[in-house]
Amino acid sequence: MAAFNVTESCLAKAISIVNNSSGSISSYNWQSSTGQNFTGSNPLFVFNTHGNYASQLKVQTAFGCNDSISKPIVINAAKLLPLAIPAYL
Repeated sequence: MAAFNVTESCLAKAISIVNNSSGSISSYNWQSSTGQNFTGSNPLFVFNTHGNYASQLKVQTAFGCNDSISKPIVINAAKLLPLAIPAYL
């Protein structure tokens, strides 16, 4: 059974997706709506533009059964910290 968790992230940071699939999985196929593809069990996606994206996991078991699941990925704009100006200026 295909299953995973993903959390919100910021621009240009790798997003580690936690694979929660169960059963005797023999192959993984991860896809994002930006065209990124991975075949390992725990992919890393990187997004360079903030927004909402789709992610999909397709699995196949050793017995030839297929399953898939899709979830959104939310990428927040980078937060800039205020610049401290010394008092003597």
